[in-house]
Amino acid sequence: MKSVSVVLITYNEENNISGCLRSLLDLDYPKYEILVVDASTDKTFDIASKFKNIKTIKSKEKGFAVQRNLGIKLSKNELIAFTDADCIVPKDWLKVLVNSLESNKVSGVGGNAYPPKGSSHIGLCIACLGFPAGGALGLSDNDPISTCNAIFIKKSLQKINGFDTSFSYGGEDTDLTRRLRADSNKIIIEKNSFVYHKTRGFNEFLSWCFRRGKAKFHLSKNPIQLFMPLTIAIYPFSSKFRKLISKRKVINIDIFSIIFVVPVLFFLRQLYMTSGWIYEFIRSFSWKEKHS
Repeated sequence: MKSVSVVLITYNEENNISGCLRSLLDLDYPKYEILVVDASTDKTFDIASKFKNIKTIKSKEKGFAVQRNLGIKLSKNELIAFTDADCIVPKDWLKVLVNSLESNKVSGVGGNAYPPKGSSHIGLCIACLGFPAGGALGLSDNDPISTCNAIFIKKSLQKINGFDTSFSYGGEDTDLTRRLRADSNKIIIEKNSFVYHKTRGFNEFLSWCFRRGKAKFHLSKNPIQLFMPLTIAIYPFSSKFRKLISKRKVINIDIFSIIFVVPVLFFLRQLYMTSGWIYEFIRSFSWKEKHS
């Protein structure tokens, strides 16, 4: 198997970094390096630096794309895998990703991010919306890759100049997937690949949805986003809701939560994403006025 560089970007993850790094160091894989690219103001860098066989890098700039690009630049292997600090990877994580990459002869592979056992009820309900990386539902074949669980051929990333640093609020992995495919690269979802992704609390969820709305504006300026809160009317008939019903026993979620709690969270997600989209729309006009 080919050697892999695992890039982990961090910003104020002192409560999560140790668990993530321990799981990465415990991987059943013959040869790999771990690079932590940190832009924190807390103790994350100091904690990561105490681990042996970890390359810890201080980034002068904070940003998903900026830090990942730095990790790509400093990596020494031809395959690059990504995960997040609030994730725990299983021992065969790299084996599954590399086997899928090589057997399917593709440029990139993404996988699922399931909620860990013991997640809070609200966290599990949020994961039932299918975020991040499929959440409790799991990804579908046409979903974009999420960098909490992904691997790429380094040359393919370099050819398209890596992640787009203009995506300040997220969405850079969706954009990367689009640009790789536009450059004739085959990107797939490996349903047997997963990490355990820490679930979000309610306030964190709302803040994340607002940021995602801001990111979505830069992915697509289509004003149809203004009507997305109205999709609550058709959510109970959607494929994701049907998938939730079919997997309810595996997810271990009660019917009350499926019928009431998850739909309310869906509506709030759409509402806050639209609010973030509108915020960026208004801000774009302010930027144009200042630079005209």
